Amino acid sequence: TLDLVGDVLGAITAGRRGPFRIVIDQFEELFTLVPEDRRLRFLDRLCAAFANPNLAPRAGLVITMRGDFMGSALAHRGFADMLKDAMVPVGPMTTAEMLEAIAGPAALVGVSFDEGLPERLARAAGGREGNLPLLQFALREMWAAMTERRLTHSGYDALGGLPEALARHAEETFRDLTSAGTFAEDDFRRLFSRLVIRIDGQPPARRVVAEDEIAPASRALARKLSEESNRLVVAGRQGDGSVSFDIVHEALARTWPRLASWREADADFQDWRRRIEPRLDVWPGPGEEGETPLGGGLLARGSEFLQSRPEDLTEKERAYVARSRDLESERLAREAERRASVNRAESLRLVMEADRLAAREPETALRLAWEALLLDRN
Repeated sequence: TLDLVGDVLGAITAGRRGPFRIVIDQFEELFTLVPEDRRLRFLDRLCAAFANPNLAPRAGLVITMRGDFMGSALAHRGFADMLKDAMVPVGPMTTAEMLEAIAGPAALVGVSFDEGLPERLARAAGGREGNLPLLQFALREMWAAMTERRLTHSGYDALGGLPEALARHAEETFRDLTSAGTFAEDDFRRLFSRLVIRIDGQPPARRVVAEDEIAPASRALARKLSEESNRLVVAGRQGDGSVSFDIVHEALARTWPRLASWREADADFQDWRRRIEPRLDVWPGPGEEGETPLGGGLLARGSEFLQSRPEDLTEKERAYVARSRDLESERLAREAERRASVNRAESLRLVMEADRLAAREPETALRLAWEALLLDRN
């Protein structure tokens, strides 16, 4: 997507048509899904493009972004300057706006509500941060279950209320699939640990993940959860045509207690995974030029994870840790050989000095010979 935006900007700059409006939704994903070096390059390119006099008159940029990521956006000086006079804060909906958002789309397709249901939904969603995705999910579930083109109080009651709707659906799906023996809890944990991340104390955020980044058993689960009857995961296509997966709503990460417990228990593992990701993205493969192996604490933790939970690592992660461990072993062997060579040379010097002093300074000669023996043993 970043490359596509860059290509679009380049094409507009080079061409003569326009005006254009480029709209980028959920811009916060730039700060949750993209490695820092690539993110900075993209922001640099974006700022440079809109500073170009050939582009500015013919193209506008509209970005939507969660307010809790504003600090991350303002950390880039050029982008902060772009935003300075262009920000439009969007506050919570008024009651009238909420009612229109609930009832208006339904009216367009001839769907009605029980008396008082729109107001009930608006009260449940109003004034609480993050409730709009829950409202969307609840309306979608009621839509799927409705009869006679009417949304009812009983349909809403069956969901268990707005705050619990998505979490309850997730828990029921989890219990159904695990109790049937189709999937294990570890399959769920591995999948959702990939699809949800938390960085630097920020709220949990979704992460679009390529299929080959997911363990094989969890891939089957991701496909199962993307079916219409489950709807916890959304399957999509990346630019190269490969399959990717994403959670249905970020609200799932905030409201499902079981997911929160997995995330807490896996915090150390996820922190390690996030730290190696920029290196893993540019790793050329074993034996290729430009290898940057893991070392120090990252390698120690990676070796521990490779031993204790290999199923939680992707094939590429396992290969990278194993290769880093091999290279570290080779480095330590070379260092040991270098030290041994230095010790041998020093031992020989001490023996020769002891031999020279043996007749007139026997005590000194004996001490030197003992030091030479100790070096040989080391």
